[in-house]
Amino acid sequence: MRRIIVTFVLVLVALSYSSAEESDIKTVLIKAKKDVDAGRHAGSIDGLNASYKELPVIGDYILFWLAKAYSSEGNIAESNSKIRELLDAYPGSPLKKKARAIAVRNIIASGEDVSDLRAVESYVSDYSDDYDVRFLYGQFLKKKGENEKAKKIFRSIYIHCGGLLSKLSYNELS
Repeated sequence: MRRIIVTFVLVLVALSYSSAEESDIKTVLIKAKKDVDAGRHAGSIDGLNASYKELPVIGDYILFWLAKAYSSEGNIAESNSKIRELLDAYPGSPLKKKARAIAVRNIIASGEDVSDLRAVESYVSDYSDDYDVRFLYGQFLKKKGENEKAKKIFRSIYIHCGGLLSKLSYNELS
C-alpha cells in the first residue's frame, strides 16, 4: 500500500512539473505573439524560437509568426527560411496562403532583380483573389517596364475590387 502511495505521489509530482513547464512555455509564446502583433519583432524572435522547440503541435503557427517578425525586421533571408520550413513541414497548414504571401512580399520588397519571378507568378495565379499582392506585383511589373502586363493587373483590380485599392489601381492606369 505504501508503495502505491509513493508511486502515486511521484506521478503527481512529475505531472505538476510537466504542467508547470508547459505553462511557462505557453506564457513565453503568448508574450512573443503579443510582441509580434504590437510590432516589437526583435523581442518576439527569441520567445518564438524557444516555443517552436517545445510546442511542435502548433509549429506552423510559430514558424509563420517568426517569418512575419523576420520580414518586418528586414531579415528577408531568415523570413524565407522559416516560410520554406513551414511549407515543407506542414504542407496542409491553413497558413499556407499567408506564408506564401509573405514570401512574395519579401521577393518584391527586396528591390533586387527578381530571379525567382515564378514564385510570384505562381502565387498570383493560385490566389487571384489576393488583390493586395496582385497590386504589389503590378507595381513591380511597372517598375520593370512591363507596362502592358501591369496595366492588365491594375484593370482587373479596378474592376473587381472596391475601396482604396480600386482607386490606387485607377491612379496606376492614369
